[in-house]
Amino acid sequence: MALVGSELGQAACDPGAVAWIEHTFNDCIYNTRDLVGFAAGLASICCWVVAQMPQLYRNYRTQSAEALSPWFLAEWLLGDTFNLVGCLLKGDQLPTVVFTAQYFICVDSVMMVQYLYYMSLQRRRERMLASRRHRHRRSHHSQHHGRRSGGGQQQQQEGDGRGAAAAGPGAAAGAAAGAAAGAAAGAALGGGGSSLMSMPAWSYTAGTVLGYCSSVLYLVSRLSQIWKNYSRSSAEGLAISMFLCAIAANSFYGASILIRSYTWPELRSSLPWLIGSLGTVALDLTIWAQSRWLAASARKHHPSDEDEPLLPAL
Repeated sequence: MALVGSELGQAACDPGAVAWIEHTFNDCIYNTRDLVGFAAGLASICCWVVAQMPQLYRNYRTQSAEALSPWFLAEWLLGDTFNLVGCLLKGDQLPTVVFTAQYFICVDSVMMVQYLYYMSLQRRRERMLASRRHRHRRSHHSQHHGRRSGGGQQQQQEGDGRGAAAAGPGAAAGAAAGAAAGAAAGAALGGGGSSLMSMPAWSYTAGTVLGYCSSVLYLVSRLSQIWKNYSRSSAEGLAISMFLCAIAANSFYGASILIRSYTWPELRSSLPWLIGSLGTVALDLTIWAQSRWLAASARKHHPSDEDEPLLPAL
């Protein structure tokens, strides 16, 4: 992500650049427009650093990640991985951006592992509860269902097998995404110190293609979560503040690209990331609106005690 910085192949800034930014970030800031774009990039990084923390905390507090779509997590992780590898292949990103992208992948991986862990705990509890109910029914109806007890045990064993595999293709995709993220990021980071001048043409093209792929994955991941909310008829369990932070981060990021792109070739080079950021803003706003609508609908159909009148109407 071209959040902060200039091309790696650039040896030094021209006279007139802000000295401390050049020395700290190896970026060249010459005027107010550059400074505003630079500040927007830093603001985007700050928003992203804390964006997923509310969801991680909510999952921990509730000991559940049922509200999250596994496809949303897997596609988000792969999107961040393609984003990192694409930036490195293009060769125009700085260590600051690389470290930030690595952080994104680490947090995505933690959330995916958290999801798999809590879902496995939930299915284990469900199997234990089903087993208790089965033993209770069998003890009270052994005279009438003696011949079926063996079949009940077989059915329970089959149910346990289904529970172990109940993570489904979404969890399998999450595990595959984690493996792909580690392999792809590790391979790309091996060449992270290459300068833009030494990057071959195929590398720049491949980086652009991966940039578009990451944008598609970001957009599809939100669609997966929107569908999950729709199928549950609820967004309870989602930390909406995570999506609000993502809206702020992507808005700052898109603004930094637009502000610091003086020519069409510069803007075209960052177009994949611009599409991914601004497109994701629209879908995150959709998730926010969907959560509000679902919450209002739930209150309408199941009013709380506080909403009911204290005295009956005459």
